[in-house]
Amino acid sequence: MRWSNALIPTLKETPADAVAPSHILLLRAGMIRQLGAGAYTYLPLGLRVLHKASQIVRQEMDAAGAIELLMPALQPIEIWKESGRYETYGDLLMKLTLSGGHQMCLGPTHEEVMTDLVRDLINSYKQLPITMYQIQTKFRDEPRPRFGIVRTREFVMKDAYSFDADVAQLNKSYDAMHEAYCRIYDRCGLPYVIVEAESGPIGGDASHEFMVPCSTGEDRVIQCTACGYAANQERAERRRSPTSPRRHSRRWTRQGSGQYVKFAGSSRSRNQPRPSYWSTWGTASHWPCSCVATTRPTRPRSAGRSAWRPWCRPTRRRSRRRPERPWVSSAR
Repeated sequence: MRWSNALIPTLKETPADAVAPSHILLLRAGMIRQLGAGAYTYLPLGLRVLHKASQIVRQEMDAAGAIELLMPALQPIEIWKESGRYETYGDLLMKLTLSGGHQMCLGPTHEEVMTDLVRDLINSYKQLPITMYQIQTKFRDEPRPRFGIVRTREFVMKDAYSFDADVAQLNKSYDAMHEAYCRIYDRCGLPYVIVEAESGPIGGDASHEFMVPCSTGEDRVIQCTACGYAANQERAERRRSPTSPRRHSRRWTRQGSGQYVKFAGSSRSRNQPRPSYWSTWGTASHWPCSCVATTRPTRPRSAGRSAWRPWCRPTRRRSRRRPERPWVSSAR
């Protein structure tokens, strides 16, 4: 197609409301245009990129054994109240009233719709395991849409749901999706970090996020360079091994079954009262890895500087050489 026949409205100047680099480039390249707060139009070039990304996701989902379908964005309020997540989502749920007084909402996710579908169609454990997915428009009433198409009120998302007969099948389905996500990011050429995360209103006892390091990200990742353990700031655990406590002047006391408590004060004389701040760590069976992050009390070099420094070392390591610190980076 000739340029004169194409719709590619490029910009010479950076828009004043664009902050994130991705938002600036998409606007100046003529890929998107903003209609309102959190609502964007995909122009021809942007739509081609969106289709290519969707095709990569679709190919890897099919290769993992998932089945594609398409569910409605309009959902009845009753199924959300039945699941108990109507109050959990709160104001993020876009609600509307249809003719006749029927209460509906625009779905930010489709766990309720998928569960309602499966309980009508799946009648035997012999039909399990099964994994289904869709690529569809979602809606979320974001109070502060920003960063272009990164955080909007209307967005396209792939969501997959697996149904299994036992825990062994569940773990197998989870691992299949984990490997599929790794292949998707590799094919897109994006650097990513897999971190432990909180499940949030979606639920579940285990959750992992694929984070892309970015200077304009809103989340923080805590990662150990020695063992590879990574988690977001809400999920990260700061613990130390009681099996081989560090030999220094601080006092260690044992409480209960496998519980060690370390006096966290830098120094004090016998006449000074005992401070009320103590640090407690659990037993080794509760640690996420053999190299754990903790805090080391030190004297501040100047007034106003924090007296705590993050450090990290393997639990079985007896060398006194100070290891490399875990890095913390913003991610999106």
